[in-house]
Amino acid sequence: MESIPELLNGHVTLEVECLDRLYLNGYIGPLATSGGLVKFMRGRLGKPIPSPVVLGRG
Repeated sequence: MESIPELLNGHVTLEVECLDRLYLNGYIGPLATSGGLVKFMRGRLGKPIPSPVVLGRG
């Protein structure tokens, strides 16, 4: 399984909107759809049954 930096390589940008505040927003396009999330759980995580349990609690 790839590490977090390897997964983010080429997908992360930094945008400064204001000099006194800095926001970091994360967005992974393919994971924004239910089909993309299922594909990620099955392919990357190796879980045959996609379930919220796989993602754990935050």
